[in-house]
This record gives sequence, structure tokens and C-alpha cells, in this order.
Amino acid sequence: MNKSLKVLFFLRTRTSYVSGPAPIYMRVTVGGDRFEMATQREVDPEKWDNKACRMVYSKKNLHAN
Repeated sequence: MNKSLKVLFFLRTRTSYVSGPAPIYMRVTVGGDRFEMATQREVDPEKWDNKACRMVYSKKNLHAN
């Protein structure tokens, strides 16, 4: 029996978010069952690339689509 393993990193901001660093969360999916946990790290949302699910160090490295 094969089970797939997927790991996704994403930012979670509250609805009242205005500015400043946002917490990075990790979602792990194993065979369709998933759980989320905080990574205890924060990043400025302007430096986060949602497509790559990671932090970028300069705007020129962002995907142009």
C-alpha cells in the first residue's frame, strides 16, 4: 500500500492584519489525512512567494506570470 506525503508551507494572517511579519505554517498530508502546525518562524508577506511556497530575497526572483 503506497501512501503519498505532501508538505506545504504557507502564511497565515488574521483578518485584522495590517502590516508586519506573518507566521509561517506547515501543512503535512499523508494518504489524504492532513495536519497543520506553526513553524515558529515569521516573514514579511511582501517577501513571500505563494507560488513557490517560500521566502524570496529580492523582487527580481519572483515568477513573472
